[in-house]
Amino acid sequence: MNPWQWWRNRTRRESELDEEIQSHLRMAERDRIDRGETSTDARCNVQREFGNVLLTKEVTRAQWGWVWLEQFVMDIRYVLRGLRRSPGFTAVAVLSLALGIGANTTLFSLIDALILRSLPVVQPGELLAVDVQDQGDFTNAIWEQLRDRQNVFLGAFAWAHTGFDLAAGGEKQPVAGLYVSGEFFRTLGVRALRGRVLMPDDDRRGGAPVAVISHAFWERQYGADPHIVGRTIRIDRHPFTIVGITVPGFFGVDVGSRFDVAVPLASEVIFDPERPGLDQRLQWWLSVMGRLKPGITPQKAGAGLNVIAPAIFQAASSPDLRPEEQRHFLRNQFTVHPGATGFSSLRERYARGLVILLSMVGVVLLIACANLTNLLLARADARRREVAVRLALGAGRARLVRQLLTESLLLGGLGALLGAALAQCGSRALIGYLDMYLDLSPDLRVLGFTAALAIVTSLIVGLVPALQATWLAPNGALKEAARGLTGSRGQWSPAACWWPHRSPCRCCWLPVRVCWYGVCIRC
Repeated sequence: MNPWQWWRNRTRRESELDEEIQSHLRMAERDRIDRGETSTDARCNVQREFGNVLLTKEVTRAQWGWVWLEQFVMDIRYVLRGLRRSPGFTAVAVLSLALGIGANTTLFSLIDALILRSLPVVQPGELLAVDVQDQGDFTNAIWEQLRDRQNVFLGAFAWAHTGFDLAAGGEKQPVAGLYVSGEFFRTLGVRALRGRVLMPDDDRRGGAPVAVISHAFWERQYGADPHIVGRTIRIDRHPFTIVGITVPGFFGVDVGSRFDVAVPLASEVIFDPERPGLDQRLQWWLSVMGRLKPGITPQKAGAGLNVIAPAIFQAASSPDLRPEEQRHFLRNQFTVHPGATGFSSLRERYARGLVILLSMVGVVLLIACANLTNLLLARADARRREVAVRLALGAGRARLVRQLLTESLLLGGLGALLGAALAQCGSRALIGYLDMYLDLSPDLRVLGFTAALAIVTSLIVGLVPALQATWLAPNGALKEAARGLTGSRGQWSPAACWWPHRSPCRCCWLPVRVCWYGVCIRC
């Protein structure tokens, strides 16, 4: 039986159990009356033989299973009643944890978006980025040679960021542009929401000028007009036909930036017909990535590319190079690295600083935990009589510790929820201040980090007060309550403290064993 079925049938099973017990008691009582006992004596004898009805119910519920779930619900209700009676404490505790957890979640969400998160494409783990060892970028001549000679990729593509002006005249209307080779969208597995994406036939000189726009730009610029496909836009005063709109969430392969309009790589000639970058053998401006063939590892891919590297650089060399430069150019090699997380110039700039800031706000969270622990210690001291009564009635220490930990876990959960909301606002404000684009939608990694942080924080905050509250002698605590003692001498005995140690007593100044609060047993 799953928890939902157990909880749904709980009321019915409880009523059936009550009816069964009462039926047993009535039958036993009638049997005794038939044997000559009075009704009063029969009822008393039956109840004496049967024993504690509540204990019998608890044992029976334990046989049903999921008893821990019932106890957990009871603990939650008990904690909620206690927190409702102390709104000031609840507000301070939740706000302290929310600020600490929110600050940590804010920085971790930035680290996740900038460093850890994979590109929103099909099977990003199969992507491999390729660099020229001494340059990083590619010239168009090297890219074309690599495209035609390589045998390690299912598909390879090149791209370059640029800026376009969509104004037909007058004031400029700048947008983020992207030059892409014909295999760009197909290799990434990115499809079109409307129309189609760019294909290899579009990436040839003299072809029709076509463009693909991003989903975000379509909504922002054209109000999500469903008839935009097929219309003509002017890019740097040149007419281009919109052939498609990408799916939502795709921003390109450069983390920290996004594109509005993508045009074929071959259309670069349209914008600069006199000195096109496609023909400049010394213009390093392209980035390259590919999708590995099945069974090809990154190490094998790098070795395979470097086998053909001399022929590629020989064919792509420029006659304008001096002899020394020519020899250096021909000695170039290719380097490869995983492309699952895409390219980003922001990682080297901000990654180290974000990790340092995360460590610093982690220390701030520990300070908040220490302050909240002191509040819970004072709260536990005020409940000494309650805990002593429950221990005297037979409650187990483990059960009480679990109930007290439930309070800190509930505070941690509320703090995490509020902290996650603050993190979303804080991270977006920080991104706006740094003027970059990052996908800050929470994923499983960020949610798991927040949940783990809430659990660990709750245990740090609640474990010591829970142990201290239950580490006492019930008789002594009840006697103190009966005498009405409220001073520190009766409260802070070493028997009631979780860490007695030897130190000068703060009352008599004798070097004897004192409790955590610095008071010896005599004082």
